[in-house]
Parts: sequence; C-alpha cells; structure tokens
Amino acid sequence: TAVEAVKCGAFDFITKPFQAEEVLARVETHLKLHNMQKQLAGMNRELLAANQALKASNESLAASNDELDAFSRTVAHDLNNPIGVIMGNSELLLMGLGSTPEKREELLRTISRTSYKMRDIVEELLLLAGVRKAEVVPSPLNMGQIVMAAQERLSNLIEEHQVQIDLPAEWPVAM
Repeated sequence: TAVEAVKCGAFDFITKPFQAEEVLARVETHLKLHNMQKQLAGMNRELLAANQALKASNESLAASNDELDAFSRTVAHDLNNPIGVIMGNSELLLMGLGSTPEKREELLRTISRTSYKMRDIVEELLLLAGVRKAEVVPSPLNMGQIVMAAQERLSNLIEEHQVQIDLPAEWPVAM
C-alpha cells in the first residue's frame, strides 16, 4: 500500500496497472528533481567557499585596520614633540621673550631645525608606507647612524633632562 511504501522510504510509487505515459512523466520529474538537487548542492559549496573567502578577507581587513590604527598613533606621537617645540618657540618670539638678537636667532634656529625634523619624520613615514607595498631585500643597517639620528630627534628632551647615553664602540650587524 501507499502508506507502507512511504514508511519504507519511498517518495513516489506507481500502482498497477500503470500507464507508460505516467511512468515517463514521473521518471522525467524525478530526473529533474535529481538534477536540481545536484545544482543546489553545487551552489551551496560555492556559497560556502565564497563565505570562507569573505571571512578571510574580513580578518585581513581587521588586521590592516589594527595596523593603520597603530600607525596613526605612531605618527601622532612622533610629530607631537616637534610640534610642541615649534609652538613653544613661536610663542616665546610672539611674547617678545626673544629680546636679544642672539636669543631670537637661537629660537628661530630651533624652529627651523625642528621643522626639518618633522619633514624627515613625514618622509620616513611615507617611505615606510611604500616599503609595506614593495618587496624588501634585507641589507645591513648602519646602527650608529640610526641611533645618532634618534638622539638628534630627541635632543631637546635629552638636554632638558640632562640624559647621559652610553653607546658601544662597535655596533652589531642588524639587518
């Protein structure tokens, strides 16, 4: 009976006596259903792959956003000190505290030197941004020169806090 056939797992059946047209129509219908199921399974696999690709893309974008956030904080930090020096010396000049030509010249030289440092920082940041997109070939770094540039950049703080920096006679090779 029909109920027993469904209980056994049949999803369609033909009763006797059958007609050839009915059998052909049911077979065609089941072939179409089978093909549609295969197509649907293929589409599901494609959607799953696309979903995984989107997830990987989102993770990559999140990591890039984190890097950009850290980069922004670095830029703000690196430029904040020189901007403060320029602002402070400019205000001293505007308040007339650079009363002697020598004092005015010293303040202006500090402003000029600090402006060049800021330009160097911006150029270095642009170089860093470009390096991230380019292939980097490791080469030895001149650590003495790098440390000297950092000391120069921090010279106002070093002088203000009377910092003594002990440097090695010879630097190890760094790539």
